[in-house]
Amino acid sequence: MTSLGVTGHRLSRLTTDRNCDRAKQRLKDLAKAVIQKHQPTKVYCGMEWTGWDKAIALAVLETRNVALVACIPYEGHQKQYAKFLSQFPAGALEVVIVSDGGYAPWKMQRRNEYIVNHCDQLVALWDGTKKGGTYNCLKYAEGRVEAVNVWDSWVNHK
Repeated sequence: MTSLGVTGHRLSRLTTDRNCDRAKQRLKDLAKAVIQKHQPTKVYCGMEWTGWDKAIALAVLETRNVALVACIPYEGHQKQYAKFLSQFPAGALEVVIVSDGGYAPWKMQRRNEYIVNHCDQLVALWDGTKKGGTYNCLKYAEGRVEAVNVWDSWVNHK
């Protein structure tokens, strides 16, 4: 069994285009390509609902032969995408609430650690900036799991 973890930037970090439909389509295409290339049976996703996480979750839903593990950082965070998650067929979705209680900033990193600790490979969409959640997730992954950055594919996609 091959499992992927994903980490990456939100849409606002990926484009300055006010009409971001083109960027969303590019993200969707890249996410599908990642799923097709790696052919995971399971994907661990942090469920930040813009950008890379959303694109990956949508690609998993369309694939139908891949299970999604929705890694929710804290209680209540999953309510914003409950409708989306309800579209997954039985057995194709696992929801894990990583930390009890409500929001706290540190719970985002704990969620990232959960993803790294449970996947065979981490696929990042990271611009190289040495700050923020994606960077922190990749730093944590060092020495624990192979990480692949698909930033060049994002930048060079026409």
